[in-house]
Amino acid sequence: MAISEVLTMATNAFTPRIKIEHVISFSDSVFAFAITLMALSINIPDLTPNLTQTQLIQKLIYMCPQFEIYLISFFVI
Repeated sequence: MAISEVLTMATNAFTPRIKIEHVISFSDSVFAFAITLMALSINIPDLTPNLTQTQLIQKLIYMCPQFEIYLISFFVI
């Protein structure tokens, strides 16, 4: 066996067989899972059926910090 054949076999033995597309798909799914968990952590307040528009706006303003944290985390990830 020639030295070039041995070197070719050695090179092929250590060549990774993972395609870059698979790594990209895996990382996309990990990010999607993390973002889903973040969205599930937003607490929705109890709303009464006879809620006025002003009360709804007040509840949404009260939730602003949660939305801000979600958006910051979304852009960090």
